[in-house]
Amino acid sequence: MRPLTIARSVVPGAAAALAMALAAVGVAPGHAQAQASDTEAAKVFDGRPEDARRFVKDYLARNPHLLQEVLPEFNQRLRPQVENRSVIKSSAAAFVAGKVPLGNPTGDVTLAEFVDFNCLPCKRALPLLLDLVKSDSGLRIVMVHHPILGPGSIEAARIAIALQTQQPGADRYPAFHEKLLASPGMVNKVRALAVAAELGIDVARLEADAARPEVDAALENASRLARALGLRGVPSYVVGDSILRGGTDTGTFRTRISVARQEQLDSLRHCDQAAHRELKIAACTSVIGRGDLGKEALARAYASRCDAYAANRQHGRAMADCNEAIQLNPAAARVFASRSALHAARRRHERALADIGEAIRLDPKVAQFYVSRGALHSMGNAFAEAVADFDAAIGIDSRSHAAHFGRGNAYRKLGQQDRAIADYDEVIRLQPTYVAAHVRRADVLRDMREYARAVAGYDQAIALQPREAFTYYLRGGAFSDSDRHDKALADYTDALRLNPQLAVAYDARARTWLKLGKAAEGLPDAERALELRPKLGQSYDTRAHIYEALGRREEAIADFRRALSLMPALQPSLDGLARLGATH
Repeated sequence: MRPLTIARSVVPGAAAALAMALAAVGVAPGHAQAQASDTEAAKVFDGRPEDARRFVKDYLARNPHLLQEVLPEFNQRLRPQVENRSVIKSSAAAFVAGKVPLGNPTGDVTLAEFVDFNCLPCKRALPLLLDLVKSDSGLRIVMVHHPILGPGSIEAARIAIALQTQQPGADRYPAFHEKLLASPGMVNKVRALAVAAELGIDVARLEADAARPEVDAALENASRLARALGLRGVPSYVVGDSILRGGTDTGTFRTRISVARQEQLDSLRHCDQAAHRELKIAACTSVIGRGDLGKEALARAYASRCDAYAANRQHGRAMADCNEAIQLNPAAARVFASRSALHAARRRHERALADIGEAIRLDPKVAQFYVSRGALHSMGNAFAEAVADFDAAIGIDSRSHAAHFGRGNAYRKLGQQDRAIADYDEVIRLQPTYVAAHVRRADVLRDMREYARAVAGYDQAIALQPREAFTYYLRGGAFSDSDRHDKALADYTDALRLNPQLAVAYDARARTWLKLGKAAEGLPDAERALELRPKLGQSYDTRAHIYEALGRREEAIADFRRALSLMPALQPSLDGLARLGATH
């Protein structure tokens, strides 16, 4: 019977748990020790990951007490990996700051080596690293000088760090590093300066620069980073979010570089394209944290995260990211548009207008920018200006239903109902299921007292969205206006069934009861409307009329006065006080 083996790809992180579970039931004799490696555990279920998964799940389900034994050890084994990834991500900029790399300075993958010039494994690894950068044009290797092998190592590291800070001169660092690391015997300050002299570098300046405080800070930062990552020796390498120790072979390097490159591509793609907001935020955060992007790419990442935060209603974070993106790329028209929307959400009307105006200046061929400015003009009651912007948007994109819808709203406010109807008709032609267009078209028809057509429009909206309470309320208004009070009452009742918090529907139903001559039935609705919205002047007027119908004169007068305190020009309340012989 051939031996069983476990595929390493069972599930991420499952091999350790599987090893523990298998050991617990004695399936893998000799592997019961907690220190059994993933490779040792991989001797069951060869090519059968689902069987392995099912075995672990079923066994632990039958023996849940074992979780108390397995999970603490499992979490303990995972904790260093999680902590290291966190440190690597938060320190991405530190790996490249002030470093002159081997290989491509703008490479998409960074390999950081913690190096000491007197480290024999570092010397032996040098040809391998040089081969990597020759064969991979997207790789850059940075040296984190971590001198732990004595005073000579520290002296040489100071010279190397100083050379990287010099302009001109830093471009000769790769040759200096290769030559010094390949030197036989002990490396120290004397040897480092001798190599520098051979390369034509100003030795006196280099020696002076090596004594500067910036060099002390670089050494301390490298030491702090090594401690945070738990690195005790050299060479140690960081690729992506992985740590590799000395003695790593070419194949392992290439695998980890390939994985890191794919992870970065995934992060960039998710940052640009992810539909899920949290995934986009996480991906963009990862991209931004790399610390090795050019300004344009970094600006795109900030802009994308700004949009994701905005969609998440995290307006403060979104604004900070938009500001960063604009600082990095002041010509990014779409970021100005995004920031304009954030200002609008915070009711900063003038700032919103200024930003969308700048977006239009930078890119005058984007219809959506004009739509956004048209909406802002409408919010500020500048309806003629709004129409001009929606005209411009339609001139760029005649199929922009948002532009036709916005222009229809502006025409309605300007009293141009026929034009408003025409625009809403066009929206419905372009987007037959756009409920708001059906509703607004019906509203205009109601304004025009074409109640039958208005009701038909609300019918279409309700057919498309049957659980929208407010549409029933609006249709009830059209029925009420045409004296079909029983139907109005039914619609207000349906609206309140769908949304019991809709104060205006309680007020409207109270008025309908009054019109039907049933004032007593309307009083609870008027009172409920005021409970929900105690500053709704219209509802005080409604209750006052009900009190008047019920013969409760003093209460009616008090409510008419409350209504007028909230809406001083409310004519029905003024008329009510006059009827009752009371003063305002």
